[in-house]
Amino acid sequence: MFEFGKQKIVQYKKTFLILLGIAVLCLLPFPDSKTIPTIPWLGMLGIDKWVHFLLYFFLYKIWSSENTNPSKNTWKLLVLSISFGAVIEFLQDLYVSNRAAEWADFFADFSGLLFGYFVFQHRRFRSDNS
Repeated sequence: MFEFGKQKIVQYKKTFLILLGIAVLCLLPFPDSKTIPTIPWLGMLGIDKWVHFLLYFFLYKIWSSENTNPSKNTWKLLVLSISFGAVIEFLQDLYVSNRAAEWADFFADFSGLLFGYFVFQHRRFRSDNS
């Protein structure tokens, strides 16, 4: 996945689109967090943490559907995505008004990836052994 030739870009086009979407959403300036509505049933985590979680969960889902051998290549996605999440948080802190780097966002990104791994690898493992 680290070779970025034309073949890899075509193979992972949905993954690249998800990464682009994550970058755009995370680097847009948003209104002050006090104006973002709260949803009581989401618990003490804000809606933004759930958005981070879901974005990276679906990143794993899309990537695993485009990958011919996701169990072998998962570490590559984890390293790339965690690095990508860290860079996004760093860029938010430096260049985006009303946004700051937060460890909680980074943890939500990582949690979404791990949850995606367990959900989709477990499903694949069960279907392969049936």
